Amino acid sequence: MESNNAFPFTELVLTLEQQVFGVDILVHHLVSLITGSQAVFVGAMPWHMNLGIMMELSNPFQTIRVVLLELGQKTSQAYVINGLCFVTVFFLCRIATIPLYWYYTLPVILSGRMFKFDWLTIVGALGTHTVFELMSVYWFGKMVRSVLKLVRGEKRKES
Repeated sequence: MESNNAFPFTELVLTLEQQVFGVDILVHHLVSLITGSQAVFVGAMPWHMNLGIMMELSNPFQTIRVVLLELGQKTSQAYVINGLCFVTVFFLCRIATIPLYWYYTLPVILSGRMFKFDWLTIVGALGTHTVFELMSVYWFGKMVRSVLKLVRGEKRKES
């Protein structure tokens, strides 16, 4: 489980080293570190951390998107196919899992088993996951708008 914290920490260091800043990126990495620390050091809900790792399955498509943009391939078929794969995997790993997470978490909360942990761990675990859910819903909304523009044949803004 200790390696679960290595990825967000390394990614945060590389982001800072490459001077790729943004509040969203900073919040994402800090929340990842808090969530991972709870699973590793406190032993709170290891399945919670595993879901966090599963959320990262969409990242390769984001990386490929950036590479294709840098290569000037924004209008290529590869860019479109990668984008559709990105949206699909993002939905399956980040959006479709939201009801499942709460389906299994609510009984733990309602039964009182959650309260064997200190209040900071409880608030941290539920709070960090909720932050990730909100960020995922926000980004998925932007993705859906892009897909709808593509389907309608609207021109994309040049970045």
